[in-house]
Amino acid sequence: LQGDSHKVMKDLIQQSCAFNLINVDGDHTDAGAMEDLEDALKLLTPRGAILFDDIIHPSHRSLLNVIHAFAARHPELTLLLNTRDDNGVAILLRGIPVGELLPELQSVVKDAPSVAAPVPKSPKGLKVAEDYAHEKDLTKIDGDSEFARAIRNLFKIYQPRRIIETGTYLGTGTTRVIAETLRE
Repeated sequence: LQGDSHKVMKDLIQQSCAFNLINVDGDHTDAGAMEDLEDALKLLTPRGAILFDDIIHPSHRSLLNVIHAFAARHPELTLLLNTRDDNGVAILLRGIPVGELLPELQSVVKDAPSVAAPVPKSPKGLKVAEDYAHEKDLTKIDGDSEFARAIRNLFKIYQPRRIIETGTYLGTGTTRVIAETLRE
């Protein structure tokens, strides 16, 4: 389906659709991203995941605060953050134990309901991907990154049958990782 995520997702909610994996990468305004996240949660199956892209993108620096606010509103979700690679991504899990997705984190996570990086105290405390990437193309995600590995593990364990993505830039980031994982 093509169209405005705010309208399309609401139509899907009205039709009682449900998805195992939802990639929120559409409206990058704070209010629009929060609306997309809330709609995505309504469309998420009881055992599913929401991906939220670009949380440290230089043009969308406030999205990290948006995901922290969203996660605080929904403590039933487990939040995993990657603020180190590419443009950053948040993974929100519902009904999926972190240890199944990333076994190497099990000893760190134990019974914690959420794994999240601390919220920066000031804007100058934010790490911006382009400041660290130098020659790296930030529109691409490394196929060997923790994020890509987490997606592959998610697919292997839960085999999502219905996937929705709210947007894509060049198709070389999250979209590529999802497509390659589906092909594998």
